Amino acid sequence: LNRIFEATGFPACTDANRIDSARAISREFGVITVLKGPHTVVCSENGDEIRINPTGSPALASGGSGDVLTGIIAALLPQLPSPLDAAAAGVYIHGLCAEVTGEKARRSIHADDLYQNLGMTLKKLSPFA
Repeated sequence: LNRIFEATGFPACTDANRIDSARAISREFGVITVLKGPHTVVCSENGDEIRINPTGSPALASGGSGDVLTGIIAALLPQLPSPLDAAAAGVYIHGLCAEVTGEKARRSIHADDLYQNLGMTLKKLSPFA
């Protein structure tokens, strides 16, 4: 992400300016921004709406976890009213899945672990999953 900030001339993203950084990217490019990290930030295309995710684990800072997140969001796109809702719900589910996986695994989390525990995570959210 910092490469995007460097290329656009925006200040580097830090813990102190995560919301401002997400807004800047969203407004500049007209995209929904998902800024992964502690309390992942999801920002609307115009930067007016910010959603802060309460779920997650430091173990998500591993190779492939962002790919799993992208897949979850993509799967939710046709099911929810807006892309912003899909991004926010996907981030929530992804973080919850990391928490569930961490409870079960008691070790570092890999993308395969997230994928294998996604069904169990969805059942925590709804018995109909």
